[in-house]
Amino acid sequence: MDRQLSTVSMSALTFLSWELCTTFDNEVNYIWSKSYKSSVKWLFLLTRYIGLGSLVTNISMSISGGRPPLSCWGFLTLQISVMQTIITLVELTLVVRVVALYNQNHRLRAILLFLVIGGTIFSMIGFATSVHKTEFDAMCVITHVAPAAVYGFTFIVTEFILLVLTLAKCVHYLYITARRAPLIELMIRDGTMTFLATILVVVPTAILLTATHGAFIAMIEPWFIAVYSCA
Repeated sequence: MDRQLSTVSMSALTFLSWELCTTFDNEVNYIWSKSYKSSVKWLFLLTRYIGLGSLVTNISMSISGGRPPLSCWGFLTLQISVMQTIITLVELTLVVRVVALYNQNHRLRAILLFLVIGGTIFSMIGFATSVHKTEFDAMCVITHVAPAAVYGFTFIVTEFILLVLTLAKCVHYLYITARRAPLIELMIRDGTMTFLATILVVVPTAILLTATHGAFIAMIEPWFIAVYSCA
């Protein structure tokens, strides 16, 4: 199992590293140049490099063949916290995009922030109610997860709402102007691809949690982090 986990983690790290390298020039031009007061700048950088650091740590531990320095439950809590942090940062970034589309509507911003924060709290509650029932092997690889952990994936509802708001505003703009708008088309493409990419990792994870009681959940976690870091 350790060998398979190392292989999956390495493939996810390779994908994330490739994506980082191919977009690094844009990152320098459009993100690094922003003021240190820019929320977008820090949301972007934290999402990208927390995920990268997490994958490097996972691989280092797999290669060393040792148990994590924390207890199995402590290490799981750290992993889930990293995943949830990345998810929340991605959603906050999407909120910034959507609110910009709606001319910085303060009421919409408040509602969306409530959804993101509420979803984060609900996800952590789902994890907290199942973590003490999680079972591990000798190397702290999860072998059984309580069904309550599935509740942690309700954040996908928030992301669906953000996608619908993005598409509605973009399509409306294209309809009333009756002309091409490259930036709007780009937001439609990226918003849709982000949602589909997250669905691609969330659905298999939820299925494994329910069908196999989480026996192979560790095999998906690296790609979960890689996809969200790219999102």
